[in-house]
Amino acid sequence: MSESVLIVGGTNLGKTGTLRQIIAHNPDMPAHVFDGQNRFTEICQFFGGVPDNCTVHKPQDVNEELQIMRDEVTPVFKGEPDGFGILAFDMIDDIWESSQTYFSEQVYHDDPAERMMKIREKMQREAETKKLNRPKNQNQYEGFIDWTVIKQWHRSLVNRAIESLPCHVIATTAVRELRKDAGSFSDDPRLLETWEDWGAIPTGEKRNSFLFMTLLGMSIRGSKRSRKVLGSIVKDWSHSDVPFTQVPDWWMEELDRDENGVYDLWAQYREAIGQPTAWPVPGA
Repeated sequence: MSESVLIVGGTNLGKTGTLRQIIAHNPDMPAHVFDGQNRFTEICQFFGGVPDNCTVHKPQDVNEELQIMRDEVTPVFKGEPDGFGILAFDMIDDIWESSQTYFSEQVYHDDPAERMMKIREKMQREAETKKLNRPKNQNQYEGFIDWTVIKQWHRSLVNRAIESLPCHVIATTAVRELRKDAGSFSDDPRLLETWEDWGAIPTGEKRNSFLFMTLLGMSIRGSKRSRKVLGSIVKDWSHSDVPFTQVPDWWMEELDRDENGVYDLWAQYREAIGQPTAWPVPGA
């Protein structure tokens, strides 16, 4: 059975390194990585380079991402048995951001920040004309139509990978603060229910929290000099025989290397649920 895992955490905690470790733990499976920030390639250098079973893609925008998915990734996995191969998105929130950027550039011929300022200035003028204190709405895009297109680009990459391809799908993303009791700006109650106990929420498309079957969190405890990284299972619907709510959080153990702050979240997570670090190769 293929699994989908979203790894969530702050800066410099080892999320990208975990992607590399997952691929290294599965040397007999082909892996494809979308590396929009070039972080995956850089991190791999600390481990001796990109694994031999891994192909790294560095798209410049969402249009190139869609082309790579269609022409290079899908043919590798299509028609293979369930659980064959690995597809990874490093910083999946970049796909959400690049979808908005590409849309703004193609439709409005400016970037999202410029688009926001133009909308704000226009609505401010309208507010002053109507003698209003402030505009009631400063949305960046034109409601249903624009957001439908933007979300469709995201779904064409992420949803299609999880729902239509037989491979395991792994992704990383950053975090932000929870928004509670903020009126119309409050987070979806379902998101709060999922993430409130953990204390933060992933950036990017909010539906990713429901799309991925397993949600793993990495968080810092302590000061800079005595910091510890805590691993957590926020959700795990891939292993119904292991109630994830009964798996306690664990302190991450640093790998035996000269540098600090390098962890193997994957190995410790799999050990916590009693599963091997390597997925079985279908038909082997």
